Amino acid sequence: MKACIVLISALSGTLLLSAENQETLKKLRAHGGLATFDLTIKDEYHAPISDAIGNGWFWYKNNVTNDEACTDRNGKMTLSNQAQTDGGCTITKDGYYATEIYQSHFDVPDTPFGFFERRRWKPVVKEVVLKKKRNPIPMYSKQIRGPLPAINQPLGLDLKIMDWVKPYGKGEIVDVRVTVEAEHVQYGKTKFWDAKKVTFEWLGEYNGVQVCNADLWSELISSHHVNLNNPFQKRLTMRSKGGSDKWLDHKKYLVFRTRSKMSPTGILERCHYGKIYPTFHITSENFLLKVVFFNPTPNDTNLEFDLKNNLAPFSSFQEETMINQRWP
Repeated sequence: MKACIVLISALSGTLLLSAENQETLKKLRAHGGLATFDLTIKDEYHAPISDAIGNGWFWYKNNVTNDEACTDRNGKMTLSNQAQTDGGCTITKDGYYATEIYQSHFDVPDTPFGFFERRRWKPVVKEVVLKKKRNPIPMYSKQIRGPLPAINQPLGLDLKIMDWVKPYGKGEIVDVRVTVEAEHVQYGKTKFWDAKKVTFEWLGEYNGVQVCNADLWSELISSHHVNLNNPFQKRLTMRSKGGSDKWLDHKKYLVFRTRSKMSPTGILERCHYGKIYPTFHITSENFLLKVVFFNPTPNDTNLEFDLKNNLAPFSSFQEETMINQRWP
């Protein structure tokens, strides 16, 4: 699939090239050329980061070539090697979340290379942001997966325990009500339930959910803290987009507020925050929510999870992921 996407993208670009550049592109795809990432590494406040490590890879002759470099005091770094199509790199530094870059295809240089000149692709010039690790904390982090207890009716879900509330599971508090709506579908002689819509409904005055844009390039795809200036909506309805996992856009994640308690005058005094990452895998029979992070400290808006300190019944997030990696 990846090869098909790269080829289609490359073919589309080829049609816009001059005859001279098309010939250059043909040579580069046939024999490869020097591909280069020319990067400037900065923090979230646009200050350059020195001594960050870059590991680059380049697709070349059904294999990969590699390069490694370190940023100078101005945050500059160059990674290069032979490539025929695509490439990428990972930027890391202690105290920061890793950032990944992917270039689906390298571009033809503005001027063709000379007869005796080394074949080369147009350099990829980017400014790369590394998110700082500010305050990762222990959280409850767990997936829920398994048979859906019922369809076409609301089911209470405990986001801390990550289980349906009694009598369907071990959950104790209804943080959100989940309703999977399905309809009978006839396929030949077979008739089955097909999930069409799922609704998440938060109860209580201040409880709700935000739909946020994910920083997919970063190891920390969420923000560091909940943005309290953004409104919380009480209900989130998602419709099937043609697959059991096509519910929430993979470029989005959810932030929730739950277990709110008010003062006698109606002011929010106490609540809990957390986040939900894709994937959602939902059918009329099975339900997977992967993965929920629940901050145990009341009123704390921190969304940074310490991967090695999971308060759920697993010693680390990696252990929980590894145990539950098969689905369904």
